[in-house]
Amino acid sequence: MRGINRDILLPAIATIINVVPFAMLTPLVVVRLSETGAPATMVAAYGMAPFMAILAVSPFTSRLLSGLGLYKAQLAGLTFAAFGLIATARLLAIGSELLIVYLVLAFLLGSASALTWTSTEALIASRTQADRLGQATALYQTGLGVAFAIGPFLPVLVSPDAAPVLLMTTGLMAAAITVRLLAPHPDTQPSSLAAPTGLEWTTLPLYGAILTAALVGGVFEVGLNSAFPYIALQAGLPSSAAVALVGAIAIGALAAQPPVGWLADSGRTKAATGASLASILLGVCALGVAVRFPELMWVAAFLIGAGGGALYTLAMIQVARSRERSPVAALTSLAVAAYTLGAVVGPFAAGLVIDIAGLLALCAGLILLPVLVFATNLSRIHQTEREL
Repeated sequence: MRGINRDILLPAIATIINVVPFAMLTPLVVVRLSETGAPATMVAAYGMAPFMAILAVSPFTSRLLSGLGLYKAQLAGLTFAAFGLIATARLLAIGSELLIVYLVLAFLLGSASALTWTSTEALIASRTQADRLGQATALYQTGLGVAFAIGPFLPVLVSPDAAPVLLMTTGLMAAAITVRLLAPHPDTQPSSLAAPTGLEWTTLPLYGAILTAALVGGVFEVGLNSAFPYIALQAGLPSSAAVALVGAIAIGALAAQPPVGWLADSGRTKAATGASLASILLGVCALGVAVRFPELMWVAAFLIGAGGGALYTLAMIQVARSRERSPVAALTSLAVAAYTLGAVVGPFAAGLVIDIAGLLALCAGLILLPVLVFATNLSRIHQTEREL
């Protein structure tokens, strides 16, 4: 594909392969812990542990990328991820119920994922041709979405037994590292990776717009995954439909990627941002009406997933386009951390608002988030016009 060379494509494929066992093992461990009578709080802690680790290491990620270089950093992340994933699969194979060990491995996986995902995003941002940034970023995000969707189904399709799961995990990580080693290793421009010594006032609107879009994208693409099933059950939908709504969010995010990439490469980033915000607003409105018409939950899930997934992709495209003015590694790690923060805070905040004030109050609060994205983008545009 023109504009996407092997030195970008192969590391991206390696990261996508790595996500499959990550997505496969998490629900298996949750089920194992639940069956052994672990408290719900501790089971939830396991699910959050990798994302908390990503946030914990985010202040150091850009310096690690700068010191190691993008290719070595990604290989290091994949290596540590392989150890954590294979060890987790091995624990499942021997029937271990040691929650603390699972938690330690989950933190290791989160730290490795921060290194792997951030280096891959920074690689795409720093080395993709300018006229293919939208296409490359959207294609990569689509691959990640597919990997997260495929992972949980693999044990069902192949075998839920622990031994095949261990074999699949080992084989997938071996494939990921092999694909990564096949990639060329051109020197990365030091200027595009250097960690910032401080933020200049002129860069604040740019950083604010990117990080706000990433944060809001994380809230709507991932952060509402636990809220939707709960709301669906309260609205009267069966449990099977409540669980499937999470898949509808993922499908919406996947469906949004091709048009977002095309619009961005066609110079219509503002239109893509406006469409993303409109999708979220319509989805939130449908969610509010779903109390009386539960069938609208499907529409709400699709639109919210599409808007959230598109916003994060647009944030990463803006990271790539600012590479001449801003350090790519630092800005990428900040964007990943912002997205992760939205994914972590979203479920807790949504549940808290529902318990205290109800669904309509949640919808009112959610409407404020796309308005915040619009305001930060407006501030950035105004700053750019003043500089001109």
